[in-house]
Amino acid sequence: MSEQHGGESFLAGFLIGGMIGAGIALLFAPAKGDETREFIKTHATKAIDDGKTEVDKIHQVMREEFTKLLENKEVVREAIQKGINAFKSRGENAEEDIDENQEEID
Repeated sequence: MSEQHGGESFLAGFLIGGMIGAGIALLFAPAKGDETREFIKTHATKAIDDGKTEVDKIHQVMREEFTKLLENKEVVREAIQKGINAFKSRGENAEEDIDENQEEID
């Protein structure tokens, strides 16, 4: 889970940092309107592409973790079934022991 939160934090920080950097660049770098628009377009496109890449990475991690969870679910289910079978077996043996001891007493 910590990997997921780390990825989300990174993505949020990356996007916010990109917006702040673009804003500062606009304030301190005098340029013509066309140049400024091209600069914003280029950097916004890069930020969006980088964001999509990070989202894809997060989805992949989530898919892998979900697969592990499903695999572990099956292992737990099998262990529970073995425990139930062992308990039933002991119960049947206990009934036989009780019957044998009852016969000896009678």
